[in-house]
Amino acid sequence: MKKLIILSLLFYFTIFATNYNINQSVYKMGSDTESNSGSTGNVITISASNVVLDLGGYRVNNTAGISNLDGIVISPNLSNITIKNGSISNFTNRGINIGDGCYNITLENLTIQNCFRAWEFIGTAANRIQNIFTKNCRILSCGNSTAADFIVTFSQCIKLNMQDCYIADINNSTLSTSTVSFLFLNFCDNAEISGINIQNNRGNSTVNCMNLNNISGSKFYDIFIGTNQSVTSTLNIVNLSTISDCSFGKIYSSQNSGSNQLNGFLVTTTLNKNIFDDVLVQDCTATNLTGIFTTTLITSNVFKNFTFQQNQSTTGNCTAVFIANGFDSNVFENFLVQQNLVTTGSLVGFDLNPGTIPSGNTIFTNCTVQKNTALTSGSITGFNFNAGTQTLSGCIFRNCNVIENLTPSGIVNGFIIASGTGTNTHNNFFACNCSGNTTNSGTANGFFVDGVSGTNDNLSFYDCVANVNTSGGANDANGFLIQNSNFGTMVRCAASYNNAPSSVGSGVTFATAGNNRWEVRENDFIRNRGSTNANSFGTRQIVGTTILFTKNVAYNNSVTPPGTIANQMSIPSGSNINIPSGNITTALNGGAPATFGWVNLAGIS
Repeated sequence: MKKLIILSLLFYFTIFATNYNINQSVYKMGSDTESNSGSTGNVITISASNVVLDLGGYRVNNTAGISNLDGIVISPNLSNITIKNGSISNFTNRGINIGDGCYNITLENLTIQNCFRAWEFIGTAANRIQNIFTKNCRILSCGNSTAADFIVTFSQCIKLNMQDCYIADINNSTLSTSTVSFLFLNFCDNAEISGINIQNNRGNSTVNCMNLNNISGSKFYDIFIGTNQSVTSTLNIVNLSTISDCSFGKIYSSQNSGSNQLNGFLVTTTLNKNIFDDVLVQDCTATNLTGIFTTTLITSNVFKNFTFQQNQSTTGNCTAVFIANGFDSNVFENFLVQQNLVTTGSLVGFDLNPGTIPSGNTIFTNCTVQKNTALTSGSITGFNFNAGTQTLSGCIFRNCNVIENLTPSGIVNGFIIASGTGTNTHNNFFACNCSGNTTNSGTANGFFVDGVSGTNDNLSFYDCVANVNTSGGANDANGFLIQNSNFGTMVRCAASYNNAPSSVGSGVTFATAGNNRWEVRENDFIRNRGSTNANSFGTRQIVGTTILFTKNVAYNNSVTPPGTIANQMSIPSGSNINIPSGNITTALNGGAPATFGWVNLAGIS
């Protein structure tokens, strides 16, 4: 059996070391190790494999203030190296520097403090670092106020495991006007990052709490990111670039702030086949604020159990999910966007625009936008689903809700389904609910289908609800507002109690002559109210529309029942409104025809 040689360096007084070289077995420090005025390069170099450096609770320290000095360096192409149990402080370059091609490297129970960079694992594409394990490490007050940098770096690494580490009190805000990243992974595969706390750090310009570039097959979970700040620019809680086959779970962020922009997850290039599960962005503040921001194609990702709440946009806009350049075959499930505040701008729960790439085939399930407020003139939109100049098709919205949002003077819309100048087609809405949304001096719509410039066809609404949406000023309130859209279906929907105190209130309005071949079947349009009985409609059609109404019920759409019944189901002269039985059957005071058949029922109960 090979004999293990243990050399114990029992330093009972302070050693002033210059380029101390370790090249065999197990070393245990007995006192602090410090640089002296003649130090250059680094204080300790590990130059052989199979070495354990136990700091023994002591520290490696740069007391001389020498510039560009490393604490501990592991030479390239070594294996089976462990550094543990102590602190490394005040180094003007790196606390620990690991060379390329190293294998089986462990950092454990270390505190790295007041260093320019905490540590760097930097391999090369041809000589990557493999099998890295870091555990129970504390990175405190690192960074350099005169330059941008990465505080903790893993680059060109394979099989990285980082557990239970703490990155805090970084202050890069004094002089630097460039980007700082607190945790940076670059070209890493099969990483597992867990139990990480990134807290109370500052940067002067762009700040990335986690910066992930070209990462595949990796896991990130049990991560808390809180009270971090960009003093003059943008803060990204997680910056993602070219990420594939990764999973993110229990990523919690709170009380972060950016002077200009704050992004929960900023996607700068491709995001493909990843899972995001149990994510929280709350109590964050910036001029403009988003939960997920992407201007690049995202494909085949799953986003679920995502909460975006109690955030505040001070002078700009607030958006939970912003997609601006292509999405395909993604899943958004159990999203909650609630109690966010916009001081002067607008709020959108989901802003979905293909940009320059045809998009669609995405499922939204149990996504809710509720109790958000725009304080001044900003608008609130639950879902802005806009084709722009492209084709947007094959999407499903199931059990999605826009509830009790408030803006004093802007427009409030539950869903905007717009074509732009492109094509919005074959998209379906099942059991979606837009209710209780209010504006004091703007227009209120539950579902707004806008196909004026492009093509907005083959939409389906099944079992959807638009109730108690209230407009203000001389503006309309509509449960459903549909214009220039063809071949649509509305089945078993309800639009009730939509209220326009000084204008027109309606359950459904087909607002332009370009609406053709819609089937409106088995719906209820009840107690929608405008400023007068003449402005109160169950269904409202503009001349030239071609709609098939069957088995619908409309009653009590008036200001003061019994009122008039002329607008329960309004059919203007010259319209091609098709009612198979030939007439609307009127039921007064709760009466009803003996047989409904394919007859529509209108009246006052």
